[in-house]
Amino acid sequence: GGTPVAVTNPAPGESDDGGHDYFANGTKLVFSRRSAATNSHELFVTNADGSGSPLQLTASPNANEILPVTSHDDALVAYVTYVPLAPGWIEVITVLEAGTWIPRHSFQFRPPQGARRIGALAFSHNDRRLYIATREATASAASDRDRFEIFATSLDGTDPVRLTSNQWFDSQPSAIPASAAPMPVPCLVSWWPGDDHANDVAGTNHGTLNGGAGFAPGVIGSAFSFDG
Repeated sequence: GGTPVAVTNPAPGESDDGGHDYFANGTKLVFSRRSAATNSHELFVTNADGSGSPLQLTASPNANEILPVTSHDDALVAYVTYVPLAPGWIEVITVLEAGTWIPRHSFQFRPPQGARRIGALAFSHNDRRLYIATREATASAASDRDRFEIFATSLDGTDPVRLTSNQWFDSQPSAIPASAAPMPVPCLVSWWPGDDHANDVAGTNHGTLNGGAGFAPGVIGSAFSFDG
C-alpha cells in the first residue's frame, strides 16, 4: 500500500511487456523488453528495488525472448523464444541457470504451425518439470481464444503429459511447493541447497561436484550425496 516504485525504465520506443518474474529471494527481477527499433523482445535482469542498471541477457534481433519464469528454488529461469517463419512460428523453450545464465536445456515443444501458441510457463512444485499453457487445436472450446490446455514436460522437453482437456481457457499454470524450504537469513553469504545442482542461490559462489559427490532425495527436494 506504499508509494509505487518504477522497477524498470524503458526508453522511448521500448516496452517491458513480455513478462517478468522475481528470483534471488525476491531481490532480482528478470523481464522481457521490446524494442521498436528491432521489433524484438530481449531478456534483462535488474534489482527488484529499481536500483542499478539492467543487465541484458539475450541479444537476438530476429527472435523474441518472452515469458520468463523462475524456479521455486531460484536456481533456474525458463523462457520462450519465438520466430515468425513459414509454415508457422518456431517456439523454443530454454532453461538457464540463474546467476550464471548458462543454458541447461533447450527444446521445441511443438512443430511450427500457424501463429504463436505458447501462452505461459511455470515450474512444477519440485522444479523438475515445466507446465506449458499452449493453444490446442483439439480442445473442445467454442472459440480459438479459449483453446488453451496445460501440458507438463521434463525440463529437457521429454515425457510430455496433457493435464487438462475441457472447453475453458486454461492459460495460467502455477504450482506451490509441497514443502516450504527454509529461507536464508539476511546476512547469509552463500547457500548451496543441493537441489540437483551445486549453485549458490544466495550469492555467486557456485560450486562443482568432485570426488563422486552426487544428489539423492532429501528432506525437502534433493540433497547432496557423499560417499563418506
